[in-house]
Amino acid sequence: MTAGGDYGWAYREGIVGGPVSAPAGFTSIPPIYDYPHGTTATNVGNSITGGLVYRGDRLRELAGAYVFCDYVSGNIWALRYDGTTTTDFHSLLRNGTALRQTGIAAFGTDPRNGDVLMADYDHGVVRRLLPAPPTLTIISGPNAGQYRLSWPALPDAFDLYGAIDVRAPISWSPVGNTPGLANGNWTVTVDGTDRSRFYRLQSR
Repeated sequence: MTAGGDYGWAYREGIVGGPVSAPAGFTSIPPIYDYPHGTTATNVGNSITGGLVYRGDRLRELAGAYVFCDYVSGNIWALRYDGTTTTDFHSLLRNGTALRQTGIAAFGTDPRNGDVLMADYDHGVVRRLLPAPPTLTIISGPNAGQYRLSWPALPDAFDLYGAIDVRAPISWSPVGNTPGLANGNWTVTVDGTDRSRFYRLQSR
């Protein structure tokens, strides 16, 4: 952005005319990206909420990307801009579906770790953008009394943890078995005879 730059409102809205007619000779700085009006599709909206460049370390695939959203449609996006060209414009996903949250009025950064914070005006809360653990699949193991736990090897790293008492957070500890990587999935074999043991994926 240019400090003090004129981006055209209310004479321009993105790359089209705004609600007020521009005076003769008016010029403004054009946007680096423009999306159409709408509320139902994944790449539309009616009121953009400017965001921030992600500098955290929990969402490594977003490092250096500009994260922003639309207040009305709820679509949340990321894009990259090298000063000349806009690339990698995409919706953020949750379980393979475009992430949507209406009412986001502002973005901020947690100074402790760079997490993206979003002010949800409609619901009166501040939301935090975090990686969602992938699905943990359980299948029979190669031997009797064994199970294989498998999960996608996504850009964000998740480790397998186990516990007997899920009510005590301190009881969760990393599973010592080393997982193997094959066909885009991590897989680890565990003892299935202890039916009181629980497993979960936890972000590093």
